[in-house]
Amino acid sequence: MQMWRNWSMATKIAAAMALAFASALSLGVFGLWQTSSVNQKAQDIRDNWLPSTVALGKLENAVNNVRIKEARVAIVAAGRDAEKWKQEVATFNGAVSDADRAYAAYTPLIAPGTADETNMKAFAAAWDKYKATTDTIVRLGTKGDVAALLALYANDDKANFEAALAAISSDADFNETEGRKAADEGAATFQSARLVTIIAIVLCVLVCAGAAAAIILGVAKPVRRLTDTVDRLAAGDFDVTIDGGDRKDEIGSLTRSLEVFKQSGITARQLAA
Repeated sequence: MQMWRNWSMATKIAAAMALAFASALSLGVFGLWQTSSVNQKAQDIRDNWLPSTVALGKLENAVNNVRIKEARVAIVAAGRDAEKWKQEVATFNGAVSDADRAYAAYTPLIAPGTADETNMKAFAAAWDKYKATTDTIVRLGTKGDVAALLALYANDDKANFEAALAAISSDADFNETEGRKAADEGAATFQSARLVTIIAIVLCVLVCAGAAAAIILGVAKPVRRLTDTVDRLAAGDFDVTIDGGDRKDEIGSLTRSLEVFKQSGITARQLAA
């Protein structure tokens, strides 16, 4: 406190303004940092989990469509219509190509070292087996061996298809869980940021109020007191007490000058008497 009294008025004002500025700057930087944290969580959902969920849904639809087209191939094989057989096989091959492209589109989105990677490896293995059995089904249909075709379709081929679909389903669950986790973390970060921001605002207000009080007590109030003293001295009241002569700032200099003026006035009055 004594050191504050001895600072010059310019230093007091500059220190108070610097403290208020530092508080406001700290609050702004903290707000930007918290906003960045929330934004990162939102970007994680937008750029990772949401595209993964969409791409995985397209892959699942494409794989189911392959199974539907394969069923039409089996039906046409039983009817022994060569023209329809060619058309359905072509349609089926197109569906397989669509599924391959859907899987290729999802591949860049796979999160390394996670269940996502494990599930997609399981899908790739089951998908290769499934395509192998579907190739056999097409060959059997071309040969006219409908009984063997239907037996393969209902057993190994079905098992391979279900394994591929199960891997997609497991990966969909993983993406949903991780996406929800990212959303929950973003919400938690927001709640924490809001609480800490409120606390920071309160602290900033207290610091600024303290700086204002320091200026009032250290500058404005002493100046007002000296103004009253000058008015009394000017009115000839030399009994006024002048405090603050021990200060090292401008207030102290002015106080000592007023003390000299007071003593001069007293001496002049005595000489006049």
